[in-house]
Amino acid sequence: MLTYKNFAQYLKERFPLQQFIPLSLIFSLVAAWGIQFYLGTENLWAFVWPSLALWLFLFRLRLFDEFKDYDHDKEHYPDRPVVRGLIKLVELKKIVWLILILEVLISLSAGLFSLLMFVVAMFYSLLMFKEFFVAKWLKKHFTVYIASHEILLLPLFFYIFALSGATWPEINSPFFWYLFVFLGSQLFLLEVTRKFRPKDMEIASRDTYTAQYGIKGASILVTALSFAVLWSYIKIDLFFSTSLFYINFCICIVLMLFVYKFIKHPSNKGAKQVFNTSILFAMVADIVFIISLFI
Repeated sequence: MLTYKNFAQYLKERFPLQQFIPLSLIFSLVAAWGIQFYLGTENLWAFVWPSLALWLFLFRLRLFDEFKDYDHDKEHYPDRPVVRGLIKLVELKKIVWLILILEVLISLSAGLFSLLMFVVAMFYSLLMFKEFFVAKWLKKHFTVYIASHEILLLPLFFYIFALSGATWPEINSPFFWYLFVFLGSQLFLLEVTRKFRPKDMEIASRDTYTAQYGIKGASILVTALSFAVLWSYIKIDLFFSTSLFYINFCICIVLMLFVYKFIKHPSNKGAKQVFNTSILFAMVADIVFIISLFI
């Protein structure tokens, strides 16, 4: 029987609330308040449902991965909660159903467009869960695997936009696409830097970006994503006629310096510096965006 203590420990190890609650909140603040200002409406509480929806969606993806990756984790990560018996898959299945019910109710609260975007995102996440029915092939083609998973960000963020007040006719505006690139690039950036390792810390599964692309290749990807965040911020900023761009640019330069340092002297400390600075960069970019709305 699932206990609160075991569930809390599972969250601590696999879905830390101190990380994912702030992430869901600030991404939803950017989406909801940006959309409200763009549409000329004033609902400063529009972020509530989007933030909950995003948190639930990300949590469900984590639970899906527990089922999908069980054999992989059993071989390469025997200390993870499900594999070592802290929590059982049958217990996680009940949580998945509860989350799905909540997600459907939230998507219905904003009308048919949000429901449609949720259905698309949900359907695609199920395809990911099944590894598009070509699991063995995907495992041999890392780039295709990653690209196929990142496509999910498109319906997911447009679902969040719909919950934030956007409608189908409005969604065709370039503003929403720039906003998608801004948020999507940040999320992908954090995913890449989270899986930064020096060569001596890679394991047999080779499921990190540094293992697959090499340190230089992974660093180029981080650089490209960082500049995508800056570029999309500039494009969004044009809609509000204000600029605090230099703050984002300065933090980005710091991130690039840590990336360069990691290339020259790969170490676990250097990998953590890259990851932590990428978090700072994303957080500052979002905070600057929100501040710019009120200037």
